[in-house]
Amino acid sequence: MDVLLAFIKRALEHPDPAGMLNSLAQMIGDVFKLMPSEKHLSGRDLGRMETTPSLKYRAAG
Repeated sequence: MDVLLAFIKRALEHPDPAGMLNSLAQMIGDVFKLMPSEKHLSGRDLGRMETTPSLKYRAAG
């Protein structure tokens, strides 16, 4: 938390705070690359979505 507050104070005292924030955003983007999400089977081919004959038989009986 101390580091964040020190950065905010330094950014506010800087002659070009917007430029400083832009360079920070660029550095963060370089360090933390976003990976594609694999949650909830996002973007995956699920194959056929039809019931199999054994499931049809089980549901009937």
